[in-house]
Amino acid sequence: FAPIAAPVESLPETLPALLDDVWRRIAAGLTGRWPPWALPMLATLSPHGPRARVLALRSVDPGERLFVFHTDARSDKVRELRADGRVSVVFWDPGDAIEARFTGMASVHCGDYVAREAWQQVSLLRRMASAIEYAPGAVLSAPSRFDALPTTADDDVALSHFAVVLVRATALDWFWLGPGDMRRAFVHWTDSGPSASWVVP
Repeated sequence: FAPIAAPVESLPETLPALLDDVWRRIAAGLTGRWPPWALPMLATLSPHGPRARVLALRSVDPGERLFVFHTDARSDKVRELRADGRVSVVFWDPGDAIEARFTGMASVHCGDYVAREAWQQVSLLRRMASAIEYAPGAVLSAPSRFDALPTTADDDVALSHFAVVLVRATALDWFWLGPGDMRRAFVHWTDSGPSASWVVP
């Protein structure tokens, strides 16, 4: 197996440069076209074990190590996050064969100033989803168009179905899978700042 990968000479040579490169890739992905760096996988812990799903990243703050997601307040992931905020946010770039696996803590905001402020800027699709009367995962009698599902016309009710998920990263496991070669690095953040090291893949 020899994946298409970024050439080794194009990889960051230092750990600070590696971290800058990861944040740059993520920020550059937020163009609305949904490249891999804007569609990470969010993994949560449920009573039945780990659960993971691809989620659209809405914004990122590298200085605060903060990822912002929008979701339905009635979803399983919100219940899981309220019970246990430990998460993993995983990016995979198939073009350069780079994986960036963050671990961190999530907080859920629904009905507060964070949610209300975000609601003013949400996409039409998210407004449509929040207005649907059924909760995510509700059983349907037959396949149905998304825009044909029953909705509420009450904006306050739709807003009550909307949640913002903030994830603050505490660690990063970076991995490059090249043809005949591999590289891996680990970064951990504490109150005193980051510590980083190259590690065995």
